[in-house]
Amino acid sequence: MIELIEAIRDFLSNLFHALIHLVNRIKKGILEFVRDRIQKKNGVSGFHFRDLNIYRRFKEYLVYMYLKRTITFQKRNCIITWQPFFFVLFKVTAAGIISFCFFSLYPYLSGYLKQGILFFRLHEIFNFDFPTTTFLDNLAKIILCIIIGYTGLFFVKYQVEALLSALIINTNDKKVYYIKNTFLLKELFIFSLPGIDHVVLKQNILSRLLGIGTILLQKKSGERIIIASIKNAPGVFTKLSSAIGPGTGA
Repeated sequence: MIELIEAIRDFLSNLFHALIHLVNRIKKGILEFVRDRIQKKNGVSGFHFRDLNIYRRFKEYLVYMYLKRTITFQKRNCIITWQPFFFVLFKVTAAGIISFCFFSLYPYLSGYLKQGILFFRLHEIFNFDFPTTTFLDNLAKIILCIIIGYTGLFFVKYQVEALLSALIINTNDKKVYYIKNTFLLKELFIFSLPGIDHVVLKQNILSRLLGIGTILLQKKSGERIIIASIKNAPGVFTKLSSAIGPGTGA
């Protein structure tokens, strides 16, 4: 039985990886085809398909405007990246599905509440009528809603932060800027490239397939910051490593 379960697990894992690889190949082929057609039609050799991404252009504009208002900042020779919108959307969708499945377990919680009252004889100790099934079901729903709502607040906070935050590498002034934005609070972290002691790139299998990763920056003073699940993380890591020089790690 265990061998059968392991075989099914390996098959599903290989199937998932194959599907992800196929989707990436198809997406890359479509983007290259559309880009080539637009280049031939317009005769523009420097055209990039990402230039048509309104979300990207709007976010870059907001980031550059914030930096200009906050500090002396030049836009030249900058690399900007953030957590991909599709990845945030995927996490929100997955969380919604998990929350729905968790909430659908209320009949089991209602049964446990009933067994707990009977086991500890709470209705006899506190002298109240034994609750009806409807009452216990409603109580179980309220408890699950409180749990989902409490954890959901923190989850939404992190997803808003992921959408609004950004990492900027400016090779012109040898600095790295990280904007951490949660609507209510906006923080700006500035790292000098010569002052960075260590850079770490973290990627699991799914992250490598999606082209995202986590970057860890650590100053020589010991201060460090983690930028999670940003797109083009290997390219950013390579750029940082080459700018900092030897001594970085992955």
